[in-house]
Amino acid sequence: MGWEWRYFVRTSSPDVDALPLAGCREDVYFPVSNAVGAKLRNGQGGLEIKLRTEVSNAEARLSSTAEFWVKSIHSGCVVGGALVLPRSLRRPAEDLLACSAGEPLPIRILCRKSRKQTSCGGASMEDTDCVFVAMVTGHSRPVLVERYQSISIESHSLSRVAAAVSARGALPVGAIVGGYPSLVQDIALRAMQVAKGEESSVQPTCDEAARIPYEVLETGDVRSMPRSDAGAVGRLNKGQRLYAVQEEVDASGRHWLLVCQPPSSSERWGWTAMTKKNGKTKFAAL
Repeated sequence: MGWEWRYFVRTSSPDVDALPLAGCREDVYFPVSNAVGAKLRNGQGGLEIKLRTEVSNAEARLSSTAEFWVKSIHSGCVVGGALVLPRSLRRPAEDLLACSAGEPLPIRILCRKSRKQTSCGGASMEDTDCVFVAMVTGHSRPVLVERYQSISIESHSLSRVAAAVSARGALPVGAIVGGYPSLVQDIALRAMQVAKGEESSVQPTCDEAARIPYEVLETGDVRSMPRSDAGAVGRLNKGQRLYAVQEEVDASGRHWLLVCQPPSSSERWGWTAMTKKNGKTKFAAL
């Protein structure tokens, strides 16, 4: 392993009855945390554990951070299809599985991958078409299916990663920066909500709901769910104008807006908190 800078861009929601990339490699992921990945490569063999040991923006040469990963293989960690964390990680399950009270979620994320690898300025670049299929225990059919394009740049040299990322230019709209563990975690938590009936299968759009216009006063992340640990899907810019179509309050009392970008987009963009963590207001109503 080594340094990795990766992003995902959502491309579609495939038909559950006609899943794409049939015959391609299909890994089985068990959600743990943004910093710990656990998978069976192509659904077999020992459990592959990836640990994130460091993050860096390469002394501000990267606008988003790269992650340093180390990998190890463990046997006897999948019992009856369920994850058993290896003791060699030497960290309490409550820390590793903080989002599920120390117990593995009853869910597996199947990920079909079609990859193309090239070199880029001394680093390795990978372009992957990937389909994530969320299988929740007790459900015979997939609960959630999403397709993404993923671009990664990897090297043991952080400087080479930074140079290759810089040469690529700006991120595409809607890019989610982070590794597989963070996206798997986000998909798993959303799939659990769908399975419990806590999330409607039809999300409101800017055309379907009363729209409240806002101007952005402070920069901040736009996230896939109304939680500060959810995956980022974009970034707010000062002076930007957008519409809010829904408001929610999380368990900590923080207010979140479901926003859409005018004028061309009629679909939701994502969730963003109304204030920064220091309490500073991020929006002005128009």
